[in-house]
This record gives sequence, C-alpha cells and structure tokens, in this order.
Amino acid sequence: MACGVLLACCRKAIKQQRPSILSRACAFLHNEFEPHFYWWELVVLAERIVLSGMLLLIPYDQAFLRLFFASLLTTLSAVSVLLTCPYKMVFHDYVSVATHVELQIIFSASLLVKLHARITEEASGEIALSVLSFSSASEIVSLI
Repeated sequence: MACGVLLACCRKAIKQQRPSILSRACAFLHNEFEPHFYWWELVVLAERIVLSGMLLLIPYDQAFLRLFFASLLTTLSAVSVLLTCPYKMVFHDYVSVATHVELQIIFSASLLVKLHARITEEASGEIALSVLSFSSASEIVSLI
C-alpha cells in the first residue's frame, strides 16, 4: 500500500519524465517500466501476494481448487503482459511471459499429480492409467 501511495505522489513527474526528488527516490518501483505503466510493479506485487499467501486461505482439502486458481491467475498475468508490454526493454516482457509459462506448466503438472492421486485413491491405478495415461505420479513429474 505504501508503494502505491509513493507512486501516486510522483505520478506526474514519472509520466512527464521530469524527475523529482521523490520520483528518483522511488525509482526502484518504476524504472524498468514504460512511463505510462509506472504502476505495474503494484500488479507484480499483488500477483506475488495472491500466489504465495492469499491462496492459502483456501482449505488444504481443496488443494485442487487452489491449483486451479493459481493456474488461472498465472494465465491471466501472462496474457496481460503480452497485451500491454509494460517493460521498457522488450526482453523483460519476454522473460516475464516465459516465467508465467513456466509457472503454468508447474501448476498444470501439479493438477495432474493431484488428479492422479485422487483417482488412484478413490478407484484404482488402472482407471488412473486409462484416464490420464500415466501409471504413477512419478511419470508425470519425470515428464516435466
């Protein structure tokens, strides 16, 4: 929240590209972004808070739901970076998207492992093999 207040206070100086003392002091929050995306660091921080903390509010026995929401948020974040290109350097846009794709792969694999475990627990390994085409969770992990 304090970061948002700082960025709001120096918004004009950042957008007009006329550095003030305050905008120079909080340059670590906006320097790598295009001037009109000076607030993008807040989006990045919010995403990290949701992925690392807020999803823990979903009960442990609903881990499948946690993984689904994490996967959904990661996909939306990747699409938003692709559509807006908020970074000054195009390479940073690519790295951000690549990181989101990697997270998406990890969450998808985690969903498969969780689903395999649930099917094996509730039914049998043969049904898990016929539905998911994996005989064990270690096959899913080794695939990645």
